[in-house]
Amino acid sequence: MTMALAAEADAEGVAAAVAAVAADVKAPRTLDALGVILIDDPDEDVQVAAIHALGEIAGTDAERVLSAVLARPEERLVEAAHEALAGVRMLAVDQVDQVEREDEEL
Repeated sequence: MTMALAAEADAEGVAAAVAAVAADVKAPRTLDALGVILIDDPDEDVQVAAIHALGEIAGTDAERVLSAVLARPEERLVEAAHEALAGVRMLAVDQVDQVEREDEEL
């Protein structure tokens, strides 16, 4: 592997790791950083990692960004966005169910 290819692989690995860590942080700036990755990073694997991270963050802002990905031409990104949105919606339903159970206990 040449030095240039090794450096590129390292950069891709770092960007994918940042996307994964961003899902755990769930700060507003994290959402912006993931959006930048989706726009600026040419590596589709990194973009998919950012999409998965957005799915973990959930919330209306993440859902808005994921919905925008559905209009992209890259089939793999659209599929990942569909999966992430389904997860976001399932999480929302689970949260509503939990609130209803807690209300019933009162």
